[in-house]
Amino acid sequence: MEKNKNWRNAFFCWQTGIGLLLLLLAVATQACLTAASSETARSFLAVKHPVGSEENSDQRSKRVKTSLAKSADHSPRLETFKDSAADWTVLRFPAVKAPVPEKSAKTRYLVLPALADTFQKIDSLEWIKLPDLSSESIRVNPAIARLNAGFFDPKGNQSISYVYQDGKWTGNPAENERLVNNTAIAEYLPQILNRSEFRTYWCGVTGSNTINYAIVPHNEAIPMGCKLLGAVGAGPRLLPARTDRQEAFWAVDETGKTVRDPIGIKKPNARSAIGLTADNSVMLVVAAQNRTGPVKRHGATLDNLTQFMKKQGAVQAMALDGGSSSSLWVNGNYYFNGVLSPMNHQTFWARQTYAGEPVKRKVLSVIQVYPY
Repeated sequence: MEKNKNWRNAFFCWQTGIGLLLLLLAVATQACLTAASSETARSFLAVKHPVGSEENSDQRSKRVKTSLAKSADHSPRLETFKDSAADWTVLRFPAVKAPVPEKSAKTRYLVLPALADTFQKIDSLEWIKLPDLSSESIRVNPAIARLNAGFFDPKGNQSISYVYQDGKWTGNPAENERLVNNTAIAEYLPQILNRSEFRTYWCGVTGSNTINYAIVPHNEAIPMGCKLLGAVGAGPRLLPARTDRQEAFWAVDETGKTVRDPIGIKKPNARSAIGLTADNSVMLVVAAQNRTGPVKRHGATLDNLTQFMKKQGAVQAMALDGGSSSSLWVNGNYYFNGVLSPMNHQTFWARQTYAGEPVKRKVLSVIQVYPY
């Protein structure tokens, strides 16, 4: 009897030990899966679609457009592409036709500029202030995306691009003394002060207002029945037609020699742009350098940028400040290749040193996307 009792106690201890071991194994497995899932969500901006993969840029662009047309979900879409010029990131915010005051089950997005008092990095907390839209009865939530915007004078701490926010022009290049008193560009000043700008309008009659966007010259009148909510200048316009010369980004003398090219139109560089599709959806685009991979990509020319925007479905498009300024910040839930993925404060720097280090330059103005 004593022998049987000892055997039963030993069996019970062995059984208990195995149970505890299986429980610990299950907990450890779940922790690993959770960590892997979180890491995937955090790093999906870096998902690679190499040149020569099964689905090329044009095929993916066509698929994304078809998916957006069929989808009733209005969550933002993020796509990445690679070509011989650059690593591209496209962030799309589908248009929602519901009037502003109406309740809608769909999330809507309001795209507006912001100008800082001093230079700030794209991921700085200084950008979190919400726009004042109380007169339009619009209440927005904190921004979920931010892209660098207009040109600025790094020495004078002033904008070289117009910025309109909270009912006033907070950025006015006509008041920038270093710009208007620069005799070297005096003949181009009228063109510089009438460059393209991205505008946000509030149109219609009270109770049925809608948000509309446009890319137009600064001197263009506001449409009848619309109110300007926000505007930021940069340029040149890329689509429907390029305006390099009209906006003094390009000039040649009587012999055809280039005498003005402030943004290096034909030189590869990091670039930023904003585009509008036919249904008034907004896309934010960055072309990044990749100087450490097996295939070196030194950035996009303005021709590269124009053609890329067109392939992505933009009917209106405008270049923004590029080079070291080119940067994108995102936060929220995004569809990446059809999968809804959470992103938590991801920052994408488009310019690289030759050692592959990101250049984290501060900027003076941004374009922000607010859910409302």
